[in-house]
Amino acid sequence: MLRRLAQRADSELVFDHVSLVKSGPTLALRVPTGSTVAIMGAANSGKTKLLRSILGQASVARGKITIPGEGIFVGDSEWSRRETPTSVARRILGKGSLQLFTEAISALGLWDIRQKSCASLGAGHQNAVHFIPALLESSKVICTDHGFDLLDISILESLWSFLRQRLTDERVLVYSTARPDIGERADQVIVLKDQQIAFSGSPEELRRTQVETEFEVVTENQPGVRALVEPFQISVQEIPDGLRIRAEEGQAIAARLLVEGYGDVRYVVQRPPSFRDALSRLI
Repeated sequence: MLRRLAQRADSELVFDHVSLVKSGPTLALRVPTGSTVAIMGAANSGKTKLLRSILGQASVARGKITIPGEGIFVGDSEWSRRETPTSVARRILGKGSLQLFTEAISALGLWDIRQKSCASLGAGHQNAVHFIPALLESSKVICTDHGFDLLDISILESLWSFLRQRLTDERVLVYSTARPDIGERADQVIVLKDQQIAFSGSPEELRRTQVETEFEVVTENQPGVRALVEPFQISVQEIPDGLRIRAEEGQAIAARLLVEGYGDVRYVVQRPPSFRDALSRLI
């Protein structure tokens, strides 16, 4: 049955067996207020559609989405070419909180250019202007589609800190991103592939889907070390100073004990699975 509109919940963003297509896995996820959710996937994987569905602006093929109050989509608010960051903010706040105005404009890196016309700003600062309504209004759900990806690192850090403070226990932030470093910041991650749910869970849970741990063993006696580790379910590759060993979960500890206990091994570098590696395997 087609569900068109997001419904309202009390204190959680709820994906109740949601799917963008009529077959395949569904998304069952409860996100308490105060949390952040990253939606990730390749181009045309359905990220924007899922984001729009949260606010009832697009339809899902199966299931339903409930939200803890009114929502806002960063970028949907319009402003004229002559408006400035100050006028955009004042249109929302009126003569309200000067402190909130100052903190929000500063967090977006717009304080020094707050009186300049939005049309004269560079792409990165124009993108920051789009965040002003989300920071100043009392919307319970904030959605942004790649809104963080174009920000300078300094603005990203200050904006992220400000948003985390504003979320408290009352709001939810949901964002799509193509950048693993930004996706890994979220409390929950949803990965889409070909409009289907490929994964949902915490960043740590996503990392665990990548089963291989990599070791670099620096040794002069490669044949001896190779003879010790080859009985295990691992791959061994020669590198200039020794061997590179990849071991699946459960084999990694045994492999490390063997190579570290071998006499002429100078050192072992262990590289556990990364968020980026695990994401790449999924999409």
